[in-house]
Amino acid sequence: MLDTINIGSKERITSIDALRAVVLFGIILLHTSNVFGWNSLESSSWGSYAKYYIFYFLADRCKPIFGMLFGVSFYLILRNPNYPSRRFVWRCFLLFLIGLFNKIFFTNDILMWYGLSGMALTCFRNLSIKKLWISFIVIYTLNLVINQFFDFKSLLFGSNFVYDRYSDGKSLTDILCYPVWLSAYYFIKRCANNPFQTLSIFLLGYCIAKSGIIDNLKKHVSFRNLIIATAIYVTLVYLEGYVHVPALEKIKNLCGAIWYALLFLMLYYKTYPFFRFLEPYGKLGLTNYSMQGIVGIVLAGILFVPYHISFEYYLLTMILFYVVQVVFSIIWLRYYKYGPFEWLWRCATEKRWIKNKL
Repeated sequence: MLDTINIGSKERITSIDALRAVVLFGIILLHTSNVFGWNSLESSSWGSYAKYYIFYFLADRCKPIFGMLFGVSFYLILRNPNYPSRRFVWRCFLLFLIGLFNKIFFTNDILMWYGLSGMALTCFRNLSIKKLWISFIVIYTLNLVINQFFDFKSLLFGSNFVYDRYSDGKSLTDILCYPVWLSAYYFIKRCANNPFQTLSIFLLGYCIAKSGIIDNLKKHVSFRNLIIATAIYVTLVYLEGYVHVPALEKIKNLCGAIWYALLFLMLYYKTYPFFRFLEPYGKLGLTNYSMQGIVGIVLAGILFVPYHISFEYYLLTMILFYVVQVVFSIIWLRYYKYGPFEWLWRCATEKRWIKNKL
């Protein structure tokens, strides 16, 4: 999602771009399954099955990969000793503002929270690899404990706030006129019982990158590691059937995310260059992710919700939109270096006009 940075091997960089594209496909399916918050479309039996399997296979697996890729990209920036931490904080603040803009349309857009969590990464910038891994384990465990035993949501926000932005009867105009600060308030309330989850996932990606795994990614994407990841994931899935503990579910989903990433990267390397058509989509990750929420809400508001069109058609439409984005990304990068949102973000970060056209 961040600017593409040359870190040694073009093949390795493009594999990360392709992985990001696949993850964003999973994310658009997840958001589409509840109509980007509206969740008021009727569905046939196969539409209900589609919702079930999308949630069963993708929920809480795609976003951890997305977060880890952010952590990797943040490391690739912060490892440059000449890159000031204050500029990185400014970069993350701009990401926060992009997230606020996206919340004009889609409340559950993650970029605002990513911007806030990214700022905290500067505190870990100069730690050794050992201390970084310890920090990840401590913060991830702390988040599990909070989620398991504390209800910060009720303690900090109470239960008086009624969230009705996408309730039945709301029009697209109602959605767009909804106060952005209330949208942000609701999202922060949602994150209250998992306050350090995003930061811990960023740290995991940061640790993976600093440990040198990214620099030798193809070497680490092996059948041996895939078998180990599969065994761990299957064991956790089996245990979850007997031990119903939220912490175990979260650990299982994180291991599942790592397994998904390894599986795709294995396919990418073994079938290269079959998945190369996805690489431009990943390079325009910020633009494509933002447009998913904007277009998803607008289409639902002007067409599917008011005319009570079945969910299946909405799902097919959003899949078609993803295909359109893939084609757009390929064409765009023939003429420009950066995607539209990526370019604006880069210009604002550097506080100067940057040439984009090739």
